[in-house]
Amino acid sequence: MPVRELTVGEGESCYSPPLLIPRASHLGQITITLLLSGCGRGCGSTPDGPDPTDSGPDGVYDTSPPIEARQGVATRLAVLVLDGARLEETLGGDDDWGDGWSDAWDGYTDGILPKVRSEVMPTGALIRHGYNTGVTTTTPAHGDLFTGHREPFLPLAHFDGLGQYLVHYPTLPEALRSAHQGQEGTAWIVANTAHIETVRYGLYPGLGPDLAASHEQLYENDLEADGFDQDDGRVIASARERLERGATMVLANLHQIDRAGHNQPYIYADTVASTDLELTAFHRWLAHESGFNDETLMVMIADHGRHRTVEDDAYPYTNHGCHCSGCREIPMFLWGAGIQRNVEVQLPVVLEDLTSTTAWLLGASMPYSTGLVLTDVLVGEPAVAQRRGDVRVAASGPLVAVQRWQDDRLHRSGLSVAGQDLGTPGAFQIEEPRVLSTQTSDYACWRELTLTEGAEHLPWLLECSRRALGGEWLDTDFPDEVQWPHVAPSLTSPQSGGLVLAYDNSIGEKTEGQVTADDFVIELARWSEDQGWTRSEATFPDLFYTSEPEIVSIDDELWVAFEAGLDSASARYTRQAYIYRVTWPQDGDPIWDFAYLAGTQDSTGHSYVRQAHPALATLDGALRVAWHAYDDQGVHLLITHANNPFRSTSWHTPRAVDDTAMVFGHIAPIWDSAGSLYWARQGDLLTAEVCRLEDPTALPDCQDLGVPFIDSLAATDAGAVVSASSGDGAWELIELSWLD
Repeated sequence: MPVRELTVGEGESCYSPPLLIPRASHLGQITITLLLSGCGRGCGSTPDGPDPTDSGPDGVYDTSPPIEARQGVATRLAVLVLDGARLEETLGGDDDWGDGWSDAWDGYTDGILPKVRSEVMPTGALIRHGYNTGVTTTTPAHGDLFTGHREPFLPLAHFDGLGQYLVHYPTLPEALRSAHQGQEGTAWIVANTAHIETVRYGLYPGLGPDLAASHEQLYENDLEADGFDQDDGRVIASARERLERGATMVLANLHQIDRAGHNQPYIYADTVASTDLELTAFHRWLAHESGFNDETLMVMIADHGRHRTVEDDAYPYTNHGCHCSGCREIPMFLWGAGIQRNVEVQLPVVLEDLTSTTAWLLGASMPYSTGLVLTDVLVGEPAVAQRRGDVRVAASGPLVAVQRWQDDRLHRSGLSVAGQDLGTPGAFQIEEPRVLSTQTSDYACWRELTLTEGAEHLPWLLECSRRALGGEWLDTDFPDEVQWPHVAPSLTSPQSGGLVLAYDNSIGEKTEGQVTADDFVIELARWSEDQGWTRSEATFPDLFYTSEPEIVSIDDELWVAFEAGLDSASARYTRQAYIYRVTWPQDGDPIWDFAYLAGTQDSTGHSYVRQAHPALATLDGALRVAWHAYDDQGVHLLITHANNPFRSTSWHTPRAVDDTAMVFGHIAPIWDSAGSLYWARQGDLLTAEVCRLEDPTALPDCQDLGVPFIDSLAATDAGAVVSASSGDGAWELIELSWLD
């Protein structure tokens, strides 16, 4: 595994100039343009349907020659999200699920959006099978859309405003406004739902609310079953008006479709059909009347789909939110500058691919986007430097693992542990390695997704392997059960040996109905060579949306930390870090005893509105805890410790060891085996820094990476290893060591 070593002693620094993510005063230096989303499952580009150079009934086909794709060829972006519309009721065909028949329409699919099919589709590129491989609900899906990077983002309500539960990666609206010197009206979100407001901006250092998208909400109450007079046509009309007034980007969320599916499923298909004329007219205006047709991109997509089969339900498509193929497979269509006409793309496409593709056409950089540029939809199929290299690094002692980007659209990412490839051959995505090295064994766990043609469910699975020291990696046969799309277990080994995992799950075996706060649990799994796997779920009656668990052991006693909210409605605003002691007898269920709740104030009396990503470490029987703490300025880092962690008086008042508000929230703090703490932040030079704290009462020692972007961080016996990038799509490992 090639790495670049960076050894820094006292008084030394490492810095190289390319500064791509500045603070607010320097925001003109970047254009991080994310986009819409789309997904697919097949291969190649093939013409189909009417000749796009012919005139339709109203002479609406674009007869001008295609514009060759190049970076910066487009200056405007229009995203039309058919919220919650299944493939069957939109752009599906005879070879998709249902053989071209919609049970919701009780008729053939091509009768639902006939004018879109006859007038719009021949002018652009159709992705035959789109995928949302993350959380199949509105807010998380739009988070993936706007950032190009899936992150654990729970479907939390926001009845009292946005709060500090926001995406951690740079968003498209922030990027576009930064490129226009913060000018208002550059980016717009227009919707008849409140769910999209939460992705107007994120928590990335130097960006934030001053660069948020403007927001127009055309429907105030998203909880009531009525309100159907607030139709999606108004949203489309407003999107056109914003573009006419000079907006660079407008996302129009047509939430009436999703609202009908949930509250009046008997008119769900009719609601999709009711958008046919408006969608066609919008495209016609862009192509022939707007005056900027040759520099505009339009994407039509669904953020998620709906259920297809629910036993004993007259309307199986009422809900969504799990791993069902109807939820994951989504329609997607692209039109505009640099996009081929009258083609169908058959290779798999995910939401993040369109982030990368549209950003490339807009001449923008999305350094954290995990998608591939879809050169097969572009005129001329230009050569593009795709995202590449090693990301999501994990380490335990000398054992290092990485997720490795691959160019293969059928196999997006692989896994390397100690230089050996692990994971199921043929898996579509293999992600988020976690490793543990003990005196007798090495362990590795990860998540993976396999796409199966025609399957009812497309679930993420958790996999683990083990090797005796000096031996070969062997599969531990972790049960093939559905997992949360962001499952990333924490690993520990008790004194008695074996392996114990802690991980969060919001889906489990759930295939019917909508995933709610009650479905979020913390799961423990124990493995031994003699008994294999034993698993146990833990629910907490007074806590909601439990997530981000971390586990350590002191002798045979387990300690688990996680974040959670106080109730379903306010979980966005009341997220705090909790610590429990867990006793798990060999022949019984785990016993959970509450030990500590991280306070909302630090030792100076400063208050924080959200706490997340708790990290645990043990040293000589004591317990150390670090976590991210949020205020209206950004992300900070707090720590505390207890010599006798189960005695409440033993816990020290939390201390802010990093109060710069520039901590990278997408990278959780991490401890090494000697009790040193590591974290990442944006430094004064606008490049990424990794900080180390050897003692809870000491001051941190921060070292500059010389590049602005950091994907992940792991502690090793020698110091730390990070995955970092200058922003050109290439990610490399950098080893850090601190000299005395």
